[in-house]
Amino acid sequence: MRPVKPLAWVLVVCVSATVYYTVYRMAQLQRQELGIGKRSEEVREKLLKDACTTLTKNLTALSLTTKSEEVREKLSKDACTTLIKNLTALSLTTKSEEVREKLSKDACTTLTKNLTALSLTKKFDEKTLMQDAAAMLRCPWQEDKEKNNHYRSAMKQCCNASDWLIVTQKNAPLGQNIIYETQKNKKVNVSLEMFNLFPKTSPISGKSLKSCAVVGSSDILSGSCCGREIDQNDFVIRFNVPPLLNYTNDAGRKVHLVTVNPSILIKRFQNLNHRRKAFVDMIQPYGDALIMMPVFSFTGNTEVSFKVQYTLEDFGLASKMVSFHPVYLQKLAEYWKGKGLKARRLSSGLMLVSAALELCDTLTLYGFWPFSTDWKGRKLSYHYYDQVKFERIVHAMPMEFLLYSQMHIDGALRLHVGPCF
Repeated sequence: MRPVKPLAWVLVVCVSATVYYTVYRMAQLQRQELGIGKRSEEVREKLLKDACTTLTKNLTALSLTTKSEEVREKLSKDACTTLIKNLTALSLTTKSEEVREKLSKDACTTLTKNLTALSLTKKFDEKTLMQDAAAMLRCPWQEDKEKNNHYRSAMKQCCNASDWLIVTQKNAPLGQNIIYETQKNKKVNVSLEMFNLFPKTSPISGKSLKSCAVVGSSDILSGSCCGREIDQNDFVIRFNVPPLLNYTNDAGRKVHLVTVNPSILIKRFQNLNHRRKAFVDMIQPYGDALIMMPVFSFTGNTEVSFKVQYTLEDFGLASKMVSFHPVYLQKLAEYWKGKGLKARRLSSGLMLVSAALELCDTLTLYGFWPFSTDWKGRKLSYHYYDQVKFERIVHAMPMEFLLYSQMHIDGALRLHVGPCF
């Protein structure tokens, strides 16, 4: 056996210390939020003891020359598993009656009234929205089938995602002009080459989607251990091809539809004009997922979007590129404008949450948090998978978050924020 280099020891010690501290803080914060009382010291000692035991076993079993990312992934996975098992064994999970009833009924009623009273047509304080929503999400949630059916019916009548969300040969026949979503004075004729790139019918039409997860990219997901819960859903939607490896414990790995912003292709892959292997490597982990693009939203999107489909075919990937239909997006924008939402353009999040409301029996949102800090003041990055500084872009994210919060209160969908243990 070759001697282990000092650098490898330093790496392992640093990784183990980081994960140990993360487990300790997760246990500490969970204990503080739950207000467990007289068993708190017992819980603390058991969690830390088991976490130490798990980390020791991991470091012994793992080769110390293993790549740092593999070490971090395994330690993170085992830390999440250990914590969930410990909390479950001690009857301290968020699914327990003790936790669900932490906030009194009166407090939950007050929070619900406060959030319901907020209007998209009137200015509201974002910090108050953040604090009230975070507190409200610790109240008991119950699905309301009547409300769920109301939203499904409204979305179907307004926009009909089943037939119109995706451009197909049926809703964009050969020779028809397609008018761009945001440039209504611009149009493109459906040529034979373009027509052959469209699916004959919508890949999601007629599917029975019992449970769906729409996974946002907020850093609020970091340390949540929500990956296993997300992957239990029948249909999972993600945004802007987030990296799957090394984030599965918090964000999961299952995906059926993922969006791609053409700006990513322009900035990172030179419009796919030259070497395309880096793009292929990014897409390959997504298997046969649908690659959703706004091909006909702006004239500058069209050519580079079709290059995505050519690249997928050239490299033999199972994924298929599909396009938002501009008619669907225009009708959806009109619908939410009629409800008071003022935005230059809807976010892709709201576009696909709206579609999921129509197509899915039950819907849960993860990673939707349009604030630069969490409710305790911890600073957040823009995404859970990078260190990009948080910034507010053209979309009306806080207003959309208010919509999700109110739909959560209605029981039409579940908005999950925080840990999944």
